[in-house]
Amino acid sequence: MTVHPFREGNGRSVREFLREFVLHYSEKLPYKLDYSKMDEEAFLMAGEYRYLYPSMLDMEFEKALVPLNSKNLL
Repeated sequence: MTVHPFREGNGRSVREFLREFVLHYSEKLPYKLDYSKMDEEAFLMAGEYRYLYPSMLDMEFEKALVPLNSKNLL
């Protein structure tokens, strides 16, 4: 069993970390993040069950990765 002392704010922290990560590697990874593509409830569940099913968070994150092209450069 794992106890996590700071449940509130972790979702925002993870989203900001992922945003910075993608921004940092944007020259090598031609993607942007679009969190509207994610299922908020599934993302929260993935965070809750991250120790049992770590791939759940990966799957939700992959939904938010949108390839850059001439139509969505911003």
